Amino acid sequence: MKRVFGWVLLCVTALFAACGGGDEPLGEGPDVPAVQVTATISGITESYTSASVKVKNTNAESLAYIVSSQSDHSYTAEEVFTSGTTVKCTKNSTTTVTLSELADNSSYTLFVAAKGGEEYSDVVSRGFTTKVLPEYSLVSKACQGFRVVGRLPDTLPAASVV
Repeated sequence: MKRVFGWVLLCVTALFAACGGGDEPLGEGPDVPAVQVTATISGITESYTSASVKVKNTNAESLAYIVSSQSDHSYTAEEVFTSGTTVKCTKNSTTTVTLSELADNSSYTLFVAAKGGEEYSDVVSRGFTTKVLPEYSLVSKACQGFRVVGRLPDTLPAASVV
């Protein structure tokens, strides 16, 4: 009986050692995938000097974005969170962000990243162009040949007088 118990103990010890000896804690290791965090730009609605952007996320707690006039630039997610604008979001939802103070008739690239816990998403980007402000002409009947052509923004500050 002692011999059988000895053989069983020897086999169990050899098997335990062959499997790594229990050094890795449960729930970690190469077979347990990290929680994937994603961000997707689902739509951009351009105006004259602003744009409304819808961003879908998976497992994100916050989003960050950078608006750039350089389309050939690239950012890491950490750079977007460090240099960009950060907004809180609800996990697995769509967040709407308003981009303001843009120039009319101008091309931009939007760079977006998401963060959930310590995990970052890949940076996604999308180009867009703001609309052209319509021109308005003011012609003076009193002064022949005097004409002023200008463009007004789509929204004026409350204190502006036109």
